[in-house]
Amino acid sequence: MDQARANELVRRVFGEVIDGGDYSLIPLLFTDDFQDHGPMGDTRGHDAFIGTLEVFQAALPGFRHEIEDVVMVGEDTAIWHVRTIATFSGEMMGVRGQGQPVDLWFTNACRFRDGKLEEHWGPGPEAGGRLMAALGLTAPAHA
Repeated sequence: MDQARANELVRRVFGEVIDGGDYSLIPLLFTDDFQDHGPMGDTRGHDAFIGTLEVFQAALPGFRHEIEDVVMVGEDTAIWHVRTIATFSGEMMGVRGQGQPVDLWFTNACRFRDGKLEEHWGPGPEAGGRLMAALGLTAPAHA
């Protein structure tokens, strides 16, 4: 994967799929066996990824992301910074938001295969803990 294609793909995933909710693009942008490692744990496959997105979209309606500094590190791996901007006005983990603002930066990484995202690493335990704290929640335990 070259630098320009990685930059384009990461921005499309966040802009059109994650923020835009266009799940019809998932088979075009993600491998069938896509794995996501995020603040709510690990998932595998398109349906599981959509489920994770729907949890966050319900809790943080209208959330958006700003992407900076997509950098290839090796032939198939990229890292970048992502700013998450949202208001916790929905429900997550049984807690109803009270309009808490969320404005946090995270580092993400992914591995590509055949021009698609194969594996994604989002916020780890510490960064995920910052997100949960901003929402007034306790992060789930990771195995």
